[in-house]
Amino acid sequence: MLANMTTVEDIETAITRKDHNGKVWAPQERVDRPTALKMFTNWAAIYVLKGDVLGTIEPGKTADLLVLDKDYLTVPAESIHTIQPDLNIFDGKIRYVRAPFAEEYNLRPSGALISTYADLAKQRKPREGGVGFGGG
Repeated sequence: MLANMTTVEDIETAITRKDHNGKVWAPQERVDRPTALKMFTNWAAIYVLKGDVLGTIEPGKTADLLVLDKDYLTVPAESIHTIQPDLNIFDGKIRYVRAPFAEEYNLRPSGALISTYADLAKQRKPREGGVGFGGG
């Protein structure tokens, strides 16, 4: 399900250029939030030659999207890593709903995992290269 999901830490790093110790690397290479979003969605889809079916929300493309618990455009840049998905739609189907969100909106989609993001993170298995979620 979340096997190839880019982490919000990766997006935060592109914006802040800070490593895990707080050191800023190549600050002139920082990107703004809209650019970072394009880098990890539309441009990534184009890079893997899937821009015709992935990367943007439009008719004829696979409906993969996230509903986030915070506004990506307005949270402090150093807090982007705290953003969590409330809902994940993959291949046009609801696959994950964060438990409090499911309760608030009375969502119990068939076949969807209803959990907390913290519980999912506990199951996190690094892929080759050390990022992302293992499993399926």
